[in-house]
Amino acid sequence: AIVFDSFYDQYKGVILIIKVLNGVLTKKTEVFFIQSEKTYIIQEVGYLTPDMKPVESIRQGDIAYVSSNIRKCDEVQISETIVSRDIVHMNAQRRLVVDSDRLGEEHSGEVHTSVKRCGRDSFRGASQPKEARTEREINLEQIAASKVDVSYPVVFCNIYSVNDKQANELEAALNKLKLNDASFSFKPDVCETLGKGFKCGFNGLLHLNIIQERIKREYDVETIVTAPSVNYLVRKNYIHGIYEPYVRTSIMTPEEYQKFIMAECFQRRGIFIKKENMDSHVIFYFDMPLSEILINFLDEIKSCTKGYGSMSYENYVTYRESDLHKINIYVNNRSIDSLSFLAHKLNYHEKGKRIVLKLKEMIKPHQFLVIIQAGVGTRIFASERISPLRKNVTAKCYGGDITRRRKLLEKQSAGKKKMFSIGKVKLPPNMFTKLFDLKAQ
Repeated sequence: AIVFDSFYDQYKGVILIIKVLNGVLTKKTEVFFIQSEKTYIIQEVGYLTPDMKPVESIRQGDIAYVSSNIRKCDEVQISETIVSRDIVHMNAQRRLVVDSDRLGEEHSGEVHTSVKRCGRDSFRGASQPKEARTEREINLEQIAASKVDVSYPVVFCNIYSVNDKQANELEAALNKLKLNDASFSFKPDVCETLGKGFKCGFNGLLHLNIIQERIKREYDVETIVTAPSVNYLVRKNYIHGIYEPYVRTSIMTPEEYQKFIMAECFQRRGIFIKKENMDSHVIFYFDMPLSEILINFLDEIKSCTKGYGSMSYENYVTYRESDLHKINIYVNNRSIDSLSFLAHKLNYHEKGKRIVLKLKEMIKPHQFLVIIQAGVGTRIFASERISPLRKNVTAKCYGGDITRRRKLLEKQSAGKKKMFSIGKVKLPPNMFTKLFDLKAQ
């Protein structure tokens, strides 16, 4: 049988949706997963009608579900091939094979009460096949289904839980979402300011929004999503070796708004390709940097055309050499990696200054001085300060020598400097949502 979909059940674990290609599959049958090289005991088989309806057995040609008490979501992949454990053995070349004569036979097997997980080691004690049977042996790779080609992610961002205690719940939610979404990928990541999180890849912004909304609705986990970014190619042997992804973008708009569309595209470093007239509308074709159309580009198109404009872009990505700079954001001399981004030399100063000003509005005053900076390499080109909260330590001094007041102020200043060196700035949880919801202008 071949696995083509799966989902997670709270009580039964991972439920596999399969198509039976040959033979009969019954409950309590021991099966072998070819790609993961693991063995499981079938606990339940049945049909989706659309509710799960258990049956005693399923046969060739059936579309059914299988439950094997699999609790780890990453143990099963789409396009996994399942065969009966009884017909699998190891040959003289230490390869897992099956007998061609037994592929169509039915095997009840020994009844087990627990799930077994084993790989090649479980076959080491098996008796070696005779030379006469070598011609009838079939390699498992020959009967295994080829892996499903999934679309490569083009949009990337980091996802963190608002509450650090829900980091494990977030990981479990992402694993369950990946079961029936093969194009979604993620890996662990740790940020000093936001804690444990995950670097995730998506097909586009809509895909990102769907995953974020499903995490909130289905698993009740509040998340922080960083600014979306794209993949860049870097050639280390060249000084200017950063290549930026471009996509062919088509924009349809009424004729009276075409000058606004042209201005917006050129402002975002678009390369004009051609223009087509269609009745009272105009279609523009541009090669646009993928990073420029991720944030608010469609909103700007809708705004300047009063809602009549539309935009679409192709999945095919080409890379062009660009003069890009990495912008680092510092809070009290500590780099915030999740806020770092790449920007073109034509607009990196404006983008960095805008983020610094926005952070100044969002971060509340602390007991110590907060310095927010944006820089390229070792050069700081934008800086803002948030004054600390101060107690009036001289309120109890009614007259007397001025040195008494000066001592109290100097003592307070020394305490503020110490807190500046050891204090930790608390960033608001909705920081990324507000930061990167800025208009392009």
